[in-house]
Amino acid sequence: MKRYLFAAGILFVLAVLFVSVKGAYSHKESKAQEKPPLIYYTIGREDEDLEMVNEALNDLLSRKYGITVDYRKLDWNIYGNKISVYLNLNENLDVVFASNVHQGDYVGNAKKGAWYPLDDFLAGEGKALYEAIPEIWWEGAKINGHIYGVPTSKELASVSQWMYPKELVDKYDIDIESIKSLEDLEPVFALIQKNEREYTVMELNQYTHFFEVYGYEYILDYQIPLMIKSEDEEVKLVNILETDVGEQVLNTLRKYYLAGYINKDAPIRESQTLQEGEKVFFRQAQGGPYAEMVWSRQRGYEVVAQVMSPAVIDIDSLRGAYMCVAASSEQPKEACRFLLAVNTDKEVRNLLQHGIEGEHYKRNAQGQVVMLKETYMGVAYTQGNLFLLDTREGWPIDLPEKYREFNERAVPSPLIDAELDLSEIEEEISAVRAVSEKYCPALMTGSVDVSEYLPAYCKELREAGIDRIRDELQKQLKK
Repeated sequence: MKRYLFAAGILFVLAVLFVSVKGAYSHKESKAQEKPPLIYYTIGREDEDLEMVNEALNDLLSRKYGITVDYRKLDWNIYGNKISVYLNLNENLDVVFASNVHQGDYVGNAKKGAWYPLDDFLAGEGKALYEAIPEIWWEGAKINGHIYGVPTSKELASVSQWMYPKELVDKYDIDIESIKSLEDLEPVFALIQKNEREYTVMELNQYTHFFEVYGYEYILDYQIPLMIKSEDEEVKLVNILETDVGEQVLNTLRKYYLAGYINKDAPIRESQTLQEGEKVFFRQAQGGPYAEMVWSRQRGYEVVAQVMSPAVIDIDSLRGAYMCVAASSEQPKEACRFLLAVNTDKEVRNLLQHGIEGEHYKRNAQGQVVMLKETYMGVAYTQGNLFLLDTREGWPIDLPEKYREFNERAVPSPLIDAELDLSEIEEEISAVRAVSEKYCPALMTGSVDVSEYLPAYCKELREAGIDRIRDELQKQLKK
């Protein structure tokens, strides 16, 4: 009897221990599940079904990666300002899309310490992420030798293209391939203005620039008008505004504005996206292979496009899109895991882009995506590796291969390996940017007298220190 009592006692103790240990593990799991979702900001319209997609995304992420996200979109017109405020105030955010100075400012915020360095993660748990993206993208991402964002693996060279409505090109038998410069557009513009009064002849916004069409590229960005000729062996910096090409472009734009070809709100128009249904004859945009198919969907009617600049891999195209982890994030490891998922997991990537299968899209016999409704739509270049995406119906099935071929043909810019140190000229750069903010939108859209405003702009640029910037950067390029 004593033996049975002893055995029963042992079993009771073991049961208590089991329950205690199980409870401890359950408590751990509970604590893990209590972690707040990662705050994820990207650019684009806030879709009607964003919350629905967020729920489906979290079902997937929690099951496969042990994380969840609070997926937020900010409109194109407010994104840059909002993100800047959030970062400056150390607001609660974890993953952020960043690009140029108006869309999250990847470079500027990296130098301010706003982004979490990814080097250790990419060398360890995120090795598969590092290997999924070609080396050249990582080189472009480096700021002072460190990687602060995951670049979107897409077309390496974002070429300038001029788009036109196919209906009008066919109607008037316009040979768009014969158009090589802004000046060549004049007789075509006159024709459209005369016969198609409901069309805006030439749609510009305050960020439109045309110097790439003439073979130039910026050493920093358009607010610092220092450029080189991409195909020149001698890497010589010039102030584009003081060249014959610069003056010619501005005078042509002025002529078109006075003729009524350019939209009157161009100098204050911030939106760079195409508006659905808007009747526009000419629009410039940056894009890779088959970009006109995307633009046609955005416009709501078919457009054709002509490539107008060389396929040069410059620092702007390399730094076109990043997903970053905020330095203030309280969950940097989990945030990095989200970046891993977005760039290596086909299921996650397609959900972010197309929405929920059966709800937002179905698949055709070839396995391509057929949209059922557009109450949700990802902005492709902002959300990770494009080579993971399934193509849409109507697109070439071999689209990823076309992109790879395009990337292989692209030629690296002479500036691609330049490690520029701006520390000695930061004050001048800031001053020059302020001057450009004052003059650029009006001059680059033809809305002011070039003979009056261009000399004033150049004078204030010199006073702000543009010559010192040029001399310092030219010295570094010759090393």
